[in-house]
Amino acid sequence: MQITRRRFLAAPAALSAALLPTSLLAAVEAETAPTPDLSTWESVRAQFALDPAWMHFASFFIASHPAPVQAAIESYRRAIDRNPFVTVEHGMFSEGADNLHVHVQAEIADYLGARPQDVCLTGNTTTGLGFTDLDQYVAWEQQQAPVSPTTADRMAPGGFHAYEHQWATAAAFRMHRQMGRARVAARIRELNEQCKAGLAANPKVTLHTPMSAGLSAGLVAFEVQGVAPAEVVKQLLARRIIASTSPYAITYARLAPSLVNTDEEVERAVRAVREISG
Repeated sequence: MQITRRRFLAAPAALSAALLPTSLLAAVEAETAPTPDLSTWESVRAQFALDPAWMHFASFFIASHPAPVQAAIESYRRAIDRNPFVTVEHGMFSEGADNLHVHVQAEIADYLGARPQDVCLTGNTTTGLGFTDLDQYVAWEQQQAPVSPTTADRMAPGGFHAYEHQWATAAAFRMHRQMGRARVAARIRELNEQCKAGLAANPKVTLHTPMSAGLSAGLVAFEVQGVAPAEVVKQLLARRIIASTSPYAITYARLAPSLVNTDEEVERAVRAVREISG
């Protein structure tokens, strides 16, 4: 039998089974505070430890962990620090509900209306984009063990990952479900429509994101006449407004209103762009 890296990684599972704690998931959840009230946008914003002296309009790129997710990360981190080998082996290869990898797959699948086996956990977006190639996805799917969802075949390419972050993904999906998918989408659409309308009213601004909510989401790309996109972002930063530029050959300034922003912050960002445009 050919020994592949995946088979090699799966080998310690049986050996470690006798050493595993009875329920890592239950132990971690016992250390984690219950999800807070998320019925208002103010209470949602309070979950993020963002510096209130700044206005954060680039959260789509690098995000702050909300409190429930941060708590889950810290709980898993403590478990790994206490017993690294057993915790990772238990979390990746144990049978049943204690398999954290399968637990996360099931949580995500439930949110998406998919099957757990349709969910591939990767270490980053770049790795995940590789599976937009249908042939690569089919090749990955064919490696899955249909009768044993706890083997290393469930692992994405790339070796070991920051498991405390990967496992805490389940907390992120639970928080999102508690807020309400339609409610979240409506709020982001509302803030971005406010931003687009404000920028579009400036004759020195060229808006590249469609005004139609059906053709855009949570990102507003624009140009300011006579001011390079990087300079726009620099001048916004001087006003404590965090924006970004698109990292492509043709680049634009970007504002991305999200759940961490208020209507007033969007208005202040629009005013700042007007000041920059002269």
